[in-house]
Amino acid sequence: MRIIDVTKGQLSTPPYPGDPQPKLTRVRTFRKDGFNLSEAKMCLHAGTHADAPLHFLEGGADVSEIPLDRFLNRCRVSSINELRGKGAYQSPSADVPILLLKGEAALTSDEAETLIGSGFLTVGVESSSVGDFAVHTALLSAGIAVIENLDLTRAKEGEYLFCGLPLKLEGAEASPIRAVLVVL
Repeated sequence: MRIIDVTKGQLSTPPYPGDPQPKLTRVRTFRKDGFNLSEAKMCLHAGTHADAPLHFLEGGADVSEIPLDRFLNRCRVSSINELRGKGAYQSPSADVPILLLKGEAALTSDEAETLIGSGFLTVGVESSSVGDFAVHTALLSAGIAVIENLDLTRAKEGEYLFCGLPLKLEGAEASPIRAVLVVL
């Protein structure tokens, strides 16, 4: 089995402008305490992460309530620029519900509206944000899961099995994920 890690580092990825810098603090050390214990302080949107509807929709589902098939399923990796040129955001089949877009570009409102009718259940991007307020609201309102800050540089365009499960953080609007592609 060949696995491609498509996760950006939680601590090394620059935060979205205005978000706090993540920090890892060693609370206990092997030398002093006989074991290591660390505390992480970070915005839930640091590094590769999943946004929940609660991020932009008052009363929306939190990250623990999103169906897990949005984060573990077949996917298609495509260039955002190629798709923009073709205007094609249609899922190749019902068996490929996740679309991951290569390229450091956010979606426009028109592209978000096109994706809503596409049959995809999840959209992931390499940029730090899938788009502006309107893009987030449109996708999340339509039940499309959002993944941001992917690193697809080592992934060729094509179909894979995607796994990027969020932590079960009840009441949270987002969660870090460890995102991988499994070559089919």
